[in-house]
Amino acid sequence: HWNYLATMGRRHEEGTKAVDASGWSKSVNGVYGFENGHILLWTNTVNPEVRPIYDTRDEMVKRLGETKTDLIISQTRNLGLYPNVYLMDQFSTQIRVTRPISADKTEVTIYCWAPKGESAEHRALRLRQYEDFFNVSGMGTADDLEEFRACQEGYGAASSAPWNDLSRGAPLWIDGPDENAKKLGINPLLSGERSEDEGLFVCQHDFWLSSMKNALDKEKEQLEQAKSANNVA
Repeated sequence: HWNYLATMGRRHEEGTKAVDASGWSKSVNGVYGFENGHILLWTNTVNPEVRPIYDTRDEMVKRLGETKTDLIISQTRNLGLYPNVYLMDQFSTQIRVTRPISADKTEVTIYCWAPKGESAEHRALRLRQYEDFFNVSGMGTADDLEEFRACQEGYGAASSAPWNDLSRGAPLWIDGPDENAKKLGINPLLSGERSEDEGLFVCQHDFWLSSMKNALDKEKEQLEQAKSANNVA
């Protein structure tokens, strides 16, 4: 997201304050893979004070405690709910739903979301941050769409490849929760200490593979039952 990084870097006193995208490579971050194919990517924000929710920290501490509050405010996260819903809490807040139309066409529906009762000032900041990064007004979504298009093009041209390797970062993968997950109170099947690693996709594809096998077994069983019924008749 070079255009986004460069533009945000030129803003000093004027303009919308934005989450520092360079923090994804500078700070502590990671990935989680869960049961049923769900996945999560997270990173510690280097400038959490620019987020609309930051001003509610004192109230959140009273309800949730200091540790959980800091994890909520100071971390960005992308949660993928298998198979096609993404909850994003990062440069702004977004729900993204994907729907395959055909083998080479996908519909993506996007919703901007925010907490109920948010002040007008915080809501305006959230929307400006959203416009900075997402959709046609933003400087981030265009990059993501190009990556998505290139991936689809590559998959279509790689009919001779026996598999797509997803082993990046494998020596760093942890079975079960890492320390950050324990603080959050979540229990992933796999944890990775770098957001660029591919362990979360392994969990996702494992679930996809088991789902496909179960579907084939069920279909085979139904065919066998149909044959038996025909023979009896």
